[in-house]
Amino acid sequence: MSQGSFIISYFLVTDQLKDPRLILRGEKIEYSGYNSKIISMNGQLCTPLSPGKTYVTASYDGLSVTFLVYVRNENEPINAQSPSVKAWSPVQNEYTIRSAANEQKQIRGLAVYEDNTWFELFSAADGVTYSGYDAGLINISPEGLVTKAGTGKGSTQVTASCNGMSFTVTVNVV
Repeated sequence: MSQGSFIISYFLVTDQLKDPRLILRGEKIEYSGYNSKIISMNGQLCTPLSPGKTYVTASYDGLSVTFLVYVRNENEPINAQSPSVKAWSPVQNEYTIRSAANEQKQIRGLAVYEDNTWFELFSAADGVTYSGYDAGLINISPEGLVTKAGTGKGSTQVTASCNGMSFTVTVNVV
């Protein structure tokens, strides 16, 4: 908590990831849904009040995003030498691939480490493996990229494993 307040910056990006622009501080972003005992929000300035975690929803021009803010105790370790993964969960529970568009999606998992730092992992280089899916319906690369395998449509379950933990997501090919 002694690190003080911080500014939350946003980029507005089109659905095709073109023309990103920084949303300036003077523009109206509304924050809601957070625990006011853990943080306070004044414009884009977030101030920690007590240890804990809370979700914040930021809304701007009809768009919204929800994110997690952790406020740590003074003596809580950060950036331990080699922290172990203590939790492994899906970033998204279900993926849909449009067959006609030749889409690809990336299955990603959120790894929370013992020092409460986190990172999204998805590749074999991160120790992530994928199993249990219908290989006649989808292919999964070592980087977690999912593509259709043929002309079929349907659903399959994919188990993503990392560091002895796993979760299952659904992949739909439509």
